[in-house]
Amino acid sequence: MTTRVVDGGRSLTFADSLHMGLGIVETENAQSGCQNPCPDAIRLPVPNKRFAHPVGNVTYELEVLGFQEHNGALVGEMLTGENDERSLPLIARLTKTSNVVADAGPDQTVDEAAGVRLDGTRSAVRDLTYLWEQVSGPPVALDDPSSPEPGFDVGWFTEDQQLVFRLTVRDMLEPEISSSDTVRISVRDLNDPPVADAGGPYRVPEGGSTVLAGSATDPDDNVETVTWDFDGDGSHDDGTGLTPTFSAAALDGPSVHQVAVRVCDTFGVCATDTADVEVANVAPTVDLGDDVTVYRNDPVRSVGTFTDPAGALDEPYGYAWTGTGPLQPARGSAEYGASPSTDISYEIEGTYTIDLAVTDDDGGTGRDSQRVTVLNRPPSCADAASSVASLWPPQHEYARVGVVGLSDPEGDALTVTVTSIRQDEPVREPGSGNTGPDATGVGTATAELRAERSGGGDGRVYHVGFVVDDGHGGSCEGTVTVGVPHDSRGAGAVDQGPLHDSTTG
Repeated sequence: MTTRVVDGGRSLTFADSLHMGLGIVETENAQSGCQNPCPDAIRLPVPNKRFAHPVGNVTYELEVLGFQEHNGALVGEMLTGENDERSLPLIARLTKTSNVVADAGPDQTVDEAAGVRLDGTRSAVRDLTYLWEQVSGPPVALDDPSSPEPGFDVGWFTEDQQLVFRLTVRDMLEPEISSSDTVRISVRDLNDPPVADAGGPYRVPEGGSTVLAGSATDPDDNVETVTWDFDGDGSHDDGTGLTPTFSAAALDGPSVHQVAVRVCDTFGVCATDTADVEVANVAPTVDLGDDVTVYRNDPVRSVGTFTDPAGALDEPYGYAWTGTGPLQPARGSAEYGASPSTDISYEIEGTYTIDLAVTDDDGGTGRDSQRVTVLNRPPSCADAASSVASLWPPQHEYARVGVVGLSDPEGDALTVTVTSIRQDEPVREPGSGNTGPDATGVGTATAELRAERSGGGDGRVYHVGFVVDDGHGGSCEGTVTVGVPHDSRGAGAVDQGPLHDSTTG
């Protein structure tokens, strides 16, 4: 018996002898009426004989069911030959069975953070494709899901985990021929990752500092390090511990900076968190120095200085001068470290202010004021003298006498007021003419003095007291004398002092 089978990319041939594989036996009644075996006297002693033939990942099985019949008689033909052989068609059934069996390997138990290698190499036969899929558990990443032996890294968990993977293998020629198997990976929880909290948000002025308030927790209570990144370079090397100090020196506000904390446990497992730090702009600090006291018309130079935590980062700086009195408003710009100045003088005594405002590039403005007290220098009576040094002849007439030799540092117009007139002789001294009063003019700018003296005396001396006012609150006072000699021989009057009021009668 010979049978050839072609199935897609596979072909095979079944070959066997009937007498060996099936056997032909003549029935008893076949001996009486027929020469050679009669067609209807042949039977199969072993019906449904099967012949199996494995090819690749499948096995083909030929099952012989019986002889082909027609109208109850076997169909066949005689073969020419010396043995009078006869050809009889058989009825057979061909089936195909898959030999593909997937094997995902034995279940495994591993520790968290371990590396795992799956093993599908025990899957039966050959010429297979592989596909691994995770069907349950926390997701992991297989390095090559189409490999017989893919690997993956187990992460960190807070409790034991079960990871299940399904392996599906398929015949390369007939992908519909497939088999699946699963494997379970049990993960033991050894360490739980820490939890980092950077706190915040925070706010700090330019040039200032603030203490951060981070926190670190760990389910296993094994926090080892807490480090900080303040400058955003990715290196946590700017601070340690939960409460480091963040400095805003050399940072320009307003701006927002991000700080990051990293918390690591003893297994090297780390967690990070970030927080914002708002750096607020700080207005410049302005200094005009101490208050000053000057005199009228003296030049005054006011020099301002300013500082700013951002320094040159806040350039350009603008400044403005204002104040009371004759100071005219003025504006300008300056680099950091400059010292704006202004010059002024005051004609009128009083108290004035000079104000300087400095504004940085972010709009922050600082101010300072300087108080200027302007004083008036009083007039000087040091060189005061009477406009008439001596009265002669003694004819009992009034003579007008003023005060000269006065001066004022500011050149103010001076007002002289006579405050008293006294003399060293009695007003009605015998021998003087017996007239009175001997002087007038108190309360005016000049004194009226009577030109007379006692004939029996040594001459008369008038003492004219006065006060000088410069109109700005400054004054001086003094006394000038005017003599009436006894005679004209050249000897001057002898002053006995201001003994008598000349203005009484």
